Amino acid sequence: MIRILVVDDHELIVESMKAILSSQNDMLVVGGANSGNDALVLARQYKPDLIITDVYMPDGDGMMLTSKIKEEFPGIKILALTIFDDDKTVRAMLDAGVDGIISKDLRKDNLILAIKNTMSGMSVMDAKTFAKFKEIVQSPAYKDQQIMTKFEINMTELSIIRCVSQGLSNQSIADQLFISESTVKHRLALLMERFGVQDRVQLAVLAAKNGIL
Repeated sequence: MIRILVVDDHELIVESMKAILSSQNDMLVVGGANSGNDALVLARQYKPDLIITDVYMPDGDGMMLTSKIKEEFPGIKILALTIFDDDKTVRAMLDAGVDGIISKDLRKDNLILAIKNTMSGMSVMDAKTFAKFKEIVQSPAYKDQQIMTKFEINMTELSIIRCVSQGLSNQSIADQLFISESTVKHRLALLMERFGVQDRVQLAVLAAKNGIL
């Protein structure tokens, strides 16, 4: 039996969701909430297997709720329900740790399937959201963010590494990045020390090997 908590600031959606899920023999709706704070209280009380939550609510949002739930109860699965599919929303929900993102206009049978797939350990997205996710992860900005997180560098340092790999002088890098030449020298020295290389050529080779360019 899958024990489910439904969260949405519209009571009609909560009740509709309850009716749909209660018709399933292997699903039990343990509660419904209209805010993130109420949902947190119910989650602590009932410890459901799955929370279906709206993304935007008056007293907070699904991102905040997801972060708190995952921190307190990492075993609880979270399925985000949204009418938004913009880059910011999708990325924020994924960063918060949701197990799936589906559209509010998803058909009943697809909703049931999404719940079962989520509980089986799959990452779930409807077609429209997946298209947006694919667009995000293929974007240069997303790839840059992944590189910066992996190597613990900021955007300026990433730009310096790429400029060095292009053979630019310190002054040329400074002009291109609108920073002083002394700043370039200082950042470059720190980068070489951090990556354990002796010169610019070694730094460029390391960058090429690790997909930083």
